[in-house]
Amino acid sequence: MRVEGPEFSPDFAERQHEDLHEIVREISMDSSRPCVACDLACSCSASTTCKCDCSPTCEHAPAMMTSDPEFPVETPIAPLVYAFLELRQCPPCWSCEGHLSADGSLQRPPAIWFYSRSQVFPGMIADFAASMRAKKVLNVPWRISIACTEPDIKVPAYAFQPDLSYVEKPSLPAMQKDIGILAAGLRDDFQARAEGLITKMDIYLGESSSDKAMSA
Repeated sequence: MRVEGPEFSPDFAERQHEDLHEIVREISMDSSRPCVACDLACSCSASTTCKCDCSPTCEHAPAMMTSDPEFPVETPIAPLVYAFLELRQCPPCWSCEGHLSADGSLQRPPAIWFYSRSQVFPGMIADFAASMRAKKVLNVPWRISIACTEPDIKVPAYAFQPDLSYVEKPSLPAMQKDIGILAAGLRDDFQARAEGLITKMDIYLGESSSDKAMSA
């Protein structure tokens, strides 16, 4: 079966274009702390807004990245939660470090669920994970899928987790090692992909404007 892709209107492209500009602006400005609950005084000026001490390895981050202090983010998954918070446009809503059963077999792989302010962003994250796998720096493939849709929110939550479809003996330590690798590269790759897509869409929108002018 082969079906041609749909024709999207220039208005749709313009909305996507603005979404991409927004992510570049948010990452470039980078003025607020990723951990929104953090009000700790920084080491350079005792400010409660300065980011000088902010990092995914901050000992306070697991407690500051959650909306419920009784359920801090588990340490192994914390760097990836932090990386998603740095994107500003893909707020995480649930995470798991991964767990083993009593017999040592994998019970649940590491995962993070997140919302997205644009449907283009999950695809960019999936492309990043695929590129990292192609470079042979990840132990297993990672994928994006729809996790759930909350009735009161009316938008889907996406899941980012290992794709174990063709992994015979999944290793939790190996997957947790991937977490740090993905977290370290996500922000910069996301910004670079957004800038690249903006350039392509500038060309497309420019051509669409020229076509409109010629047909007027």
